[in-house]
Order: sequence, then structure tokens, then C-alpha cells
Amino acid sequence: KINCCLHRHGVSTPSAEYPLDIEVSPECVILCGTDFTLEDMHGASHWQVTSVQGDYSNPVVDFWEQHENVYFNEDLQAGESLTDEHIIGIEANSQYWWRVRYRDKELNWSDWSEEVSFTTGESSFSPNLLINPGSEDLLNGWLIDEGICESMLAYDCAGTTPYTGDRYFAVGGLCEESPVGRMHQDIDISMYSDSVDMGAMEVSFGAMMSDWSGADVPDMRLQFLTMNGTLLESTDYIAGAQSSWLMIESTADIPVLTRQIRCELRGTRIEGTDNDCYFDDVYLRLGSEPECDLSIVDVNEVSNQINLSVYPNPTNKLAEILLPRHWGTNIEVRLIDSNGRKIDIEAIIEESKITLYKNSIKAGIYSVILVNGNQSGQTKIVFE
Repeated sequence: KINCCLHRHGVSTPSAEYPLDIEVSPECVILCGTDFTLEDMHGASHWQVTSVQGDYSNPVVDFWEQHENVYFNEDLQAGESLTDEHIIGIEANSQYWWRVRYRDKELNWSDWSEEVSFTTGESSFSPNLLINPGSEDLLNGWLIDEGICESMLAYDCAGTTPYTGDRYFAVGGLCEESPVGRMHQDIDISMYSDSVDMGAMEVSFGAMMSDWSGADVPDMRLQFLTMNGTLLESTDYIAGAQSSWLMIESTADIPVLTRQIRCELRGTRIEGTDNDCYFDDVYLRLGSEPECDLSIVDVNEVSNQINLSVYPNPTNKLAEILLPRHWGTNIEVRLIDSNGRKIDIEAIIEESKITLYKNSIKAGIYSVILVNGNQSGQTKIVFE
């Protein structure tokens, strides 16, 4: 294993560890770089994926993740690893090349890693079913329900730049403003009715979201409708209130008898005059999540692996994990669901224990990984 470390003259160049010259499921593209030896100095990671070897002028993925993302006094990045990243938006049956670089907390960037490649196999999800998902065709395909919704070019009305393409959505308005903006698109899924009514179909949905300062709130949800438009269920809103583009996504089971799915985008102004809620690359895909191989996700190849106990287990509210002696409170908490996705969880860390709160996490079996320097511990928890 090659480790990255800080030197007097900058940050050592990381290596791209996985995937390397192999085929992976397009839903299970988890990029892994080598460790940053001085972990408490790892400030950010920048990942790029391209479909043209050696050319990153128009990458498929251009994403960088910071060690913290504070929103209303809550660090939304807490517990997230900077040395692996689950990438979405990857096409099936394709070849890609990728690279990564690291930044320390003194804002020094490393050089890019050497470029490596991977290929993808068949997807377990449909193509994107939304029309005009990135506003390249203005507002075609979308219906405005409330307030102002606009299609924007780069820097129109003091806005931002698109994540991809030439345009993005400003839901709530920039050239004209409204306190709240809402628009939707209905997708007919009657062709999948047999699988839906067997309870065997999921929907994956999300969008690149951002705002100007991290204050206004762009969010989206799905509503599941019968053929005649009767509402069956709704998902919770998923929100992306941060000043840089970030993919916000989720997966939901499709209720029996669903024949239409309504994708709703909403922008809510919290402060200022403009409603700075931006969306790009919105997607909605049907299928079922594959079981991703989590063994490739680096947990710093820590020594002294410890099996932890959690109580009560199962739980429908909260649970406690007793910590080994001398672990302290500088602990990274990771929660991973059965499909290999990283899940945000509220965790209170004390000297002798960690308290985990279920809150809005769905029922299911989850892996809990605790990382503390060169030690780690793991266990399973069942949320009812």
C-alpha cells in the first residue's frame, strides 16, 4: 500500500487504487485513492472521470469534497471519508479514465494521480426517464406550480455556472424572484406495471444542487400517483443547500399500483433578495439496486480491528456503542446500508460511548464502522 504524506514542498501525489482495468457495475463505481498519512491534515479530494483518454477538459465527473461542510451549525460532511467516493451518472457498457488529487488543510494541492481506466457492464436501472433534465431545452417538459422558475445561462442575473452543458434551472428565480418556486414533471411508468405491482421495482432519483451562499434551500421529492392521478405516497424532500454543486440523491421503493411518478423541484429563499436555488442534471431511473462490493472501500487499512457491540439491537429510536478504553473522541463514524451506500447519521461521541440516532433513516440492516487513528471497530445495527 502506498501512502500519501505531507512534505516541506507540498502534498505527495496519491495513487488511484480502485477500479483499475476491471469491469464494474455502473451503479457500483466507487473510486478509491491511497491514504493520506496525516489524516487530520486531509482537507479535500478532487475526483475527475472522463470518457476520452487523457482529456479532462469536459469531464463526465468533476467533483471535489471538503473535510467539512457546515450548514446551520451542522457539519454535513462529518463521518465521510475523503479517500473513496461513490460516483453516479456513469453509463453502462462504456470505458472511462479517472484520476484524483488531494489538498491539505493549508490549501496545498498535490499533483494529479496517474490516469487509470475501468469499464462498466450492464446497468440494473433504466436510462434517465426525465425530459430536459439539465435545462438545455429551456423549461420544456416541466410545469411551474408556484412562483418563478427560470432557465439560466452562465452568470445570467449574477447567478452561477452550469454543472454541465450551457444551462441550469433556477427554481425560485434570479432575473425575477419569488420566495418559493416549485415545478414538476410527470413520468408515465405504466410499461413497468407488472414489476411495480409485484413490489419489485425501485426508483433512483437526484440532481446536482447548489445555491449562492449555502443559505437558500434547493430540494426535490417524488410523488407516486395512480393512473387517474390519485396520490399514493410521497418521498421526503432531499435538499442540497451548499455553495458548490453537489449530487444529492436517494432511492425509494415504488408503491404497488403506481402508474405515474411526479418529480418535483423546489427552491425556498431563506435570506437576501434572490432565490438562489440551482439544479442541473436531474435524473429519475427505475430498476433495483445491486449489491455493491464494500470490501474495496478503504478504512485506512487499520490495525487492531475490534468487534463492537451495540444495544439495544434492533432499535427504532437510538442505540449505544460502548467504546474501548483510551479511544477518546476523535472518531469517524460511518454507516453503510445493505446496498453499499454511505448514510448520514446523527452520532453523539463521548469518552466511553457513541449514541446513534435513527431519526429518518429507513428500516433495515446497516454496517457501522468506527475509525480511530490506526484502530477500527465494526458491528451491525438493525433499525426498525
